[in-house]
Amino acid sequence: MPEQKLTPYQNEAFADRVGTSPAYIQLHLMADPPRKIPRPDLMRALADATDGACTFQDVLEHFYPDAARPGVAA
Repeated sequence: MPEQKLTPYQNEAFADRVGTSPAYIQLHLMADPPRKIPRPDLMRALADATDGACTFQDVLEHFYPDAARPGVAA
């Protein structure tokens, strides 16, 4: 998932659309590597909240990068 810098207001609005807090997204989901793997419904909400900037597949590849590479065992 491409990272885009958002203002604090945009972070709050994005987190509201996803249904979680900005801190949870930053601390657990955007860490490299992510500290937590979200449930599928949260992954869908993350993709939907980007208004088309990221697809569900992009979100999956962020959390499961090896699964997206052909020939690499997941």
